[in-house]
Amino acid sequence: MKFNQALNLYEFVKHRDKTEVPLKVQYKLLKIEKWLEEETNYYHECMNNIIANYGQQNDDGTYKFSDDKQFILIQEGKEKECNNEIAQLNNMEIDCPSVGFTLEELEPMDLTFDELKLLYDLINE
Repeated sequence: MKFNQALNLYEFVKHRDKTEVPLKVQYKLLKIEKWLEEETNYYHECMNNIIANYGQQNDDGTYKFSDDKQFILIQEGKEKECNNEIAQLNNMEIDCPSVGFTLEELEPMDLTFDELKLLYDLINE
């Protein structure tokens, strides 16, 4: 699973109502959430390092933001290098835990197609 997929899965698992499924499935979701929490923390550490290396800073050491305050500005001439590092991080493969679901276990969750896609790598047929 790629990091960017894991981040999306983490948001889904973290915010999904787990009371509608059996205890066994709740436990599996909890294991996945804990695993993804660790992976997400590592991702944020790596992203912070990239920002520290490439982000433009004001005289007081704070980062310069875009006009809409959505993005940290990248040092001029370093944009391609920074984008390459971010792409490498997002596409880094991480190992999935040995937790899996059957379709029968997931059926009570009434998943959308997009939610099912998030869980695809964890489904055992």
